[in-house]
Amino acid sequence: MSSVDWRWLPIETAPRGDYFLGFCPDLIRDNPKAGMCVCWYEEELGWWIGEQGLRMHPTHWMPLPNKVPKGYRKQLPVALA
Repeated sequence: MSSVDWRWLPIETAPRGDYFLGFCPDLIRDNPKAGMCVCWYEEELGWWIGEQGLRMHPTHWMPLPNKVPKGYRKQLPVALA
């Protein structure tokens, strides 16, 4: 069993083609938890996409605590829907 690094890592080291927990400071209002969301990198667009299908600007990432549930599908970015 491999160990998991549970600290925030620079976004430049995030996996491409896999889900992760992203930290997006531009989403924070009064609650720091509001800046966290499930993200992935969309190669065709060159964008980070969040769980709502919106373009995100994460600065840091960490692995998800559990695998993404079966049946969870990436959504098209709102701009393309």
